[in-house]
Amino acid sequence: MLRSRRLHPVEAALFIAALLIFAGTIYVATRPGTGSSSSERVALSIFPNAWGDYVYNSTFLRAHVGSVVEFTITNFDPQSHPTVGPYDNVSGTRNGMMWWTGGMMGGGNRGGQELNGLTPDEISHTFTIQMGGYELNVPIPPAANGSGPSVITFTVQMFGASDLTWQCDANDMGPTTGPDGGMMGILAVS
Repeated sequence: MLRSRRLHPVEAALFIAALLIFAGTIYVATRPGTGSSSSERVALSIFPNAWGDYVYNSTFLRAHVGSVVEFTITNFDPQSHPTVGPYDNVSGTRNGMMWWTGGMMGGGNRGGQELNGLTPDEISHTFTIQMGGYELNVPIPPAANGSGPSVITFTVQMFGASDLTWQCDANDMGPTTGPDGGMMGILAVS
């Protein structure tokens, strides 16, 4: 007789990450909106590769002109990469904010909050597009060490067809930031 068992939260997170890894490009169009825009969702994860570097699970993303895209980024990297300048503030999202679920920062749990930025030492990665009329930057906090990932959600109104380069602009990312390193990619808006 087979017995079922519950997955430990870490096992569940790893299972979900594995699904995202094998899915390649993550692109799901959902819920047509009212009026001329529709809603789409893009899900990304930052996880360790075979060499122990933390990288995004997909480097090619898609969206449609006129759509409102909800991005969800799940970060399994527990390290921060202190980053200053414009990269510690949220910019280019629909309301200038991001929603943070989970994670421990500043000595306490700050997850479950809408934020317009992080302190420089709270940044693990960024999701940044600075071309084609977009000035998008979202700082991503590190995972809570041993208690699960940090999850960021934000929305962006897409305008104009273009292939947009996105990248991580966090400090100390080294060779992982290159085009083959998993910290840079294309968002194709058509």
